[in-house]
Amino acid sequence: MIGIKKQQKKGSALLMTMLILFGIIAVAFGGASMVISGLRNSDLSSKSTLAYYSAEAGAERLLFEVRSGIFDLATSSNSDHFTPLRSIYSSTLDNNSNYFVDYDQSAGFGNDITFSAIGNYQGVKRSVEISF
Repeated sequence: MIGIKKQQKKGSALLMTMLILFGIIAVAFGGASMVISGLRNSDLSSKSTLAYYSAEAGAERLLFEVRSGIFDLATSSNSDHFTPLRSIYSSTLDNNSNYFVDYDQSAGFGNDITFSAIGNYQGVKRSVEISF
């Protein structure tokens, strides 16, 4: 009788050890999954920020060209070549991000012209709009 009780205790200890081990593994995998998800979101956020700054660079270039007279809004808005969604210029920056600046005269109110600067960094796009 005593021998049978010892065998039952050894089996239950093994079962408890296995359950605790599986619990620890499940918690470890859950934590690792959360960390990996956070790293992916962080990477996407940093790419999005670089794309936004690229779009801002395009908008700043547009403002510079308008204020310095390189791009004349008065003559451009009255000419036939000023069509919706026409690309003005694009550029690639030193960090391999790029931007495109285009405009849509029909998007604004009245005679307003809406310019869109679209920044792109590794497939992530952000845009900035300016109206005159």
